[in-house]
Amino acid sequence: MRNFILGLSLSAMFIVGCLFGSGRSSDTVPTVKAAPAGQRYAYHCVEEDDAEDLTKIAKRMGRAGWRMVAGAGGNGQGFGSKHYLWCFESRF
Repeated sequence: MRNFILGLSLSAMFIVGCLFGSGRSSDTVPTVKAAPAGQRYAYHCVEEDDAEDLTKIAKRMGRAGWRMVAGAGGNGQGFGSKHYLWCFESRF
């Protein structure tokens, strides 16, 4: 009988919380707005084996208004070989 009363009490508190606790503004999820309909992007990816050359390319892309959005790289086939892939975007 004690477990029944405990379960009933917990259920009642849950129902009351659901009915009256949802009005607080701190619990709401903010609205996200999509990009304007006319906004379009161009993407350009660069593959390079030399990190210094890739850095020079990235700086040149940045000066031209491109923004880096993704990058991958690391050890490739064999010890010490590197291969990098960086992707950039620009609005047009």
